[in-house]
Formats: sequence, C-alpha cells, structure tokens
Amino acid sequence: MEIIEYFKLNVLLCGDETISNIDPTNPLFTIEELGNPDVEEWRQFSLAGIYETGSAIIPPNACPITSYKVCVDSMCVTEYDSASVRISADSSSLEVNANIPIAPSTVYLQSLTDSGRSLIEPVSIFVCGFETFSLTDPAPFTDTIEVFSGEHQFNASTFFQNSHEAQCPTHSYALKMDEAGTQDLDTTLASIFAIDSESG
Repeated sequence: MEIIEYFKLNVLLCGDETISNIDPTNPLFTIEELGNPDVEEWRQFSLAGIYETGSAIIPPNACPITSYKVCVDSMCVTEYDSASVRISADSSSLEVNANIPIAPSTVYLQSLTDSGRSLIEPVSIFVCGFETFSLTDPAPFTDTIEVFSGEHQFNASTFFQNSHEAQCPTHSYALKMDEAGTQDLDTTLASIFAIDSESG
C-alpha cells in the first residue's frame, strides 16, 4: 500500500511591496532643537509606527523595513555626516547630536526593505548654535549717572541683534571685563553692576 503525505507550504516573495508614510505629521520630520555646546548629547526621534509596507498581493508589513539612511540629497547618493545625524544601532530611532550646530536645512530619510524597495522623504532640521550676534550700535555705550540717584536699568536686549532670534532665542546675558568674555567683573564692579536674571 502506497502512503502519500501532503503538506501546505506558504512562500512569500518580497519585491512588489511599497512603503507608505502613515504618520506624515510626526515630529521627526520637523526637528527644531536647542543646542548643547558643553557636551555631546544624542537626542532620539523614534521611527516606530511611521511607515507601513504592503501591496495588493503582500500583506501589511510582511516585507518590513529593515534599514534606514540619512542623506544629504533627495536621491540619497551621499549619506549625511554621522557625527551629527545618524540612525541608531538598532534602527529604531533617528539621532541628532545637539553638540553640533545645524543651520536650518533639509536632510533626507531613506527607508529600505530587504528586497531593495525604498522611500525617501525630506526632514527639516536645525540645531541652535549656528546663530550669530552683532551690536545694534558699534559705538561704545555711554551714560551719565548721578551719585545717589538710585537704581538705573537698561534693557540688555537693545544692545544686541541675534541673527536667528525667532528660532534660537537669546536666553541670558553676562557682564564681563574683556571683549573675549573670559574675565568676570572684579569685586568693585560686581557690587555696582548686575544683570537682572528675569528681564535681562
């Protein structure tokens, strides 16, 4: 007697899938960060739940995204400097180094499946630290104050212009003895002049 045994074999061939952005308003696509000039600090933006793959013959995410790239150009020919912006080692997040300033610009995020299907999308980004300051009036400020006339206040913000105040606002001022800003006021001057931490 001949015994024949059958079994069902499901075969999935990827390559027909397309990648769709199902969360186009995700904050990852508009990165606006205050810089950290003191230490390297990698800030993470999760890639979870942003993309979906599938087609008419391939179930959703049966051929998933397996890798990402951050690129300089819209064709993703050149990858972005990984010392500044990179994909995490486990491909779960886009990471931005707050220690490196980035002027307002566009980078490109490429998502890829194992079959080579990809989607490239723009990401607007800036990391404060690129802004510059200039004097409103380059002439030395002078004022005459009478002895015992009480406290006199000046708005420090009127002396300076921040090139990108709207994006990277000025948050503090300091009084120094030298143009390089390295020497604190001596005891006598510090007892006379001070910065109001609330109003500047």
